[in-house]
Amino acid sequence: NTTTTPRRVHPYQLLLNDGTYFVFGFSEERDDERSFNISRMRNITVTHETFDLPEDYEFESRCGGGKFGAFESANATHYKIRFYNDAIWYVKDYIWAEDQKIVDIDENTIEITFSSTQYMKILEWILQQGCNAKPLEPKELVDEWKSQVTEMAKMFSEEELWENWITNCEIEGGFSYVRKKTRINFRCSIIEIHFKSNPSFFY
Repeated sequence: NTTTTPRRVHPYQLLLNDGTYFVFGFSEERDDERSFNISRMRNITVTHETFDLPEDYEFESRCGGGKFGAFESANATHYKIRFYNDAIWYVKDYIWAEDQKIVDIDENTIEITFSSTQYMKILEWILQQGCNAKPLEPKELVDEWKSQVTEMAKMFSEEELWENWITNCEIEGGFSYVRKKTRINFRCSIIEIHFKSNPSFFY
């Protein structure tokens, strides 16, 4: 697609997020602040017109205390998330928000609370931890997380499950059998399947 859209921008800051550079500034067309992906920019012209930086131009001041990269939304939201097992030390080793509080629930569980305007990045952060993370608040985040997990589970179709079972079986003498208990990781749970020693079919 070679179509481009013109924008007049007052650049405030250069931001680096996950290997991608953004210009944070004021868009005259939108009459609001925006972040612009530099890799999508074409035909950049530096005009002779000038503007005054606002006193609070720092991007971090727009994040409601969150430190989740170069994306933010309008309003700060309170978050509560539980992390388990291997994710615990990863969460404890970093500062995710200015007001973060981390509580040990037990030896395998922690709970972090904080405020941020960076909803989408926080959802992404939780999903990256797989079954080692579970959002508790706000409800909007919990519902979206559940929706995402459900859709991922649907992608693991019955046909794919069947193929996994076959892979864990051996064919000998025209009969299919399992030498030992077969374990399949699915939706962070273990499915245990027991077959008779020499069944002539699966059921």
